Amino acid sequence: MLCDHCHNEEAIVHIRGLDQSGNVRSLSLCAACALQEIMLGTEQADELLATFRAAALLNPEDILKILQAALGGKNVPLPPELAEAQKECCPGCGQSRADFHRIHLLGCGKCLEFLQQDIDNHLNIKELNYYDTIHSLDSTSRKYTEQVIPQESIRNLNARINAAVAAEQYEQASLLKEQLDGLMAQLSEKSGPVPRKGWGSMVVRDEFALPEQTVANLPWLPKKKTGCPLVQLSSFVTLNRNLQIYDLPPFGNNLSQSEEVCQLLSPLLSAEPILGSPSEFDPHKMSKKERLELLERTLCPQDFLFRKHSCRLFLSRNERVTCLVNNIDHLTLHAWGAPQDLPLMFHQFGRFHEHLSKKIYFLDDLKLGYVTRNIFQCGSGMKFGMLLHLPCLIFMDRLQGVTNACHDLGFLLRPLYRNGKNVVGGLVMLETANGQCVPGDKIAPLLSLAERLNEHELSSRDQVRQDFSRRALLTDIIGRTVGNLRGMRLLEQNEAQHLLSMLWLGCEMEMLPWLSLGQIMQKITELAAVPAIMYGQENDSARKLQMQYFLARRFRRELTGLPDED
Repeated sequence: MLCDHCHNEEAIVHIRGLDQSGNVRSLSLCAACALQEIMLGTEQADELLATFRAAALLNPEDILKILQAALGGKNVPLPPELAEAQKECCPGCGQSRADFHRIHLLGCGKCLEFLQQDIDNHLNIKELNYYDTIHSLDSTSRKYTEQVIPQESIRNLNARINAAVAAEQYEQASLLKEQLDGLMAQLSEKSGPVPRKGWGSMVVRDEFALPEQTVANLPWLPKKKTGCPLVQLSSFVTLNRNLQIYDLPPFGNNLSQSEEVCQLLSPLLSAEPILGSPSEFDPHKMSKKERLELLERTLCPQDFLFRKHSCRLFLSRNERVTCLVNNIDHLTLHAWGAPQDLPLMFHQFGRFHEHLSKKIYFLDDLKLGYVTRNIFQCGSGMKFGMLLHLPCLIFMDRLQGVTNACHDLGFLLRPLYRNGKNVVGGLVMLETANGQCVPGDKIAPLLSLAERLNEHELSSRDQVRQDFSRRALLTDIIGRTVGNLRGMRLLEQNEAQHLLSMLWLGCEMEMLPWLSLGQIMQKITELAAVPAIMYGQENDSARKLQMQYFLARRFRRELTGLPDED
């Protein structure tokens, strides 16, 4: 790369920073221009060069490079003051602590480890630093087992698999895939290897399902009991593909055209390993009741219920993977899994995209169409994330600070339910910040950030237990929640979501011995069906009162054990 000033010599110093508009700028200088800028400066230097001089050349290694180049390549020992300053810089990219506090951006993956304390402070939860040694506390209220996630190994294996596939070294890719499966089996605490079949084929036993339930709980609720509080509930991956890149018949509102597209895609999608011999649903051949049953379990969007744009739905046998084709121009693939399954799901999504590209005639890349920032628009993109339960952070009024910090780190933390500006319940979604094609190396930072949020939530609960005033306040809130539930005759959906979150917290903190998490999961599943049942009847006052009365009656009887009262 040539110098941006003289355009003659090779650049050895690379500067990156923010301008007055907040945009990231980069500047590359050769040794002579860098030395001239340090010693003499320029009268009309821009803000980036001024920062370059004032910050003592960003990185001590850059100073050494400049001196070596100025002396004809001779080795120059690093001065003691610069050697000491180098300890305050990331070993991977050279970013200093001052740079992080100024621009709130991470330079590389190693910054997460090097700046861990600074990130914790930036999360506005400094008082929780004491609980970094939570494993040594004598806490009999919960069992905590620390699990170290080998994120670097996962990331390296994914990169090596992609490189082997690109080089058509399929035997090597298969061996690497077996290594990845073995690693994921360790993370999942399984005794045997991960089955070599698609994500939708894997049998999932819902340990929270009650015997009297006719169906399992929602696919995004946890399925496995861990023996410790459930904070990291599940992970997801969503892929949108703009089908204009494939040689398909034209799309439009014409039903025959949509049917032609589906006839071409159906045999291909049905054979995809990730879907695992799925069930196929055509909304135009189903009754409204049958479509409503799918919508109630959040397995399809409302478009599918009213047959507006959705023209085909594929549902895996374990109901964790859905594939939706619409008659606008795109295909949506969505999957849920356990928190530690995120890298494996992402890998299988990559294989799905690769298979689809090979089986359908792939046109020129220039015909990709357009990429949108919102994956729910007609475009191409991928996003992934994790569902968390953070009621104690919300109780201690720390969610907004954590949300801002996650945004600065390139992730979005949003409540799953809102009532205007108010957060309802304790369920939040941690996900990539936009819907553009996200590289796989974002997975490790997201898993690390989710683990930190998990630790802070558990630490907050221990802090509440040890602080009399906070413990008394939380006990009063949960007690009032139970009292309101026993006395209420009408229950709105937003109120029910908040009520279930507080009961969940009280159950995990051993305040409500008569309740089980299975009962709470069942009620969350039932509550998710309310919008589908009430769709189109929101303005019917009598119907709304009837639904609120029904919810209050069911919740009072099944969560408190009180008999029905007519």
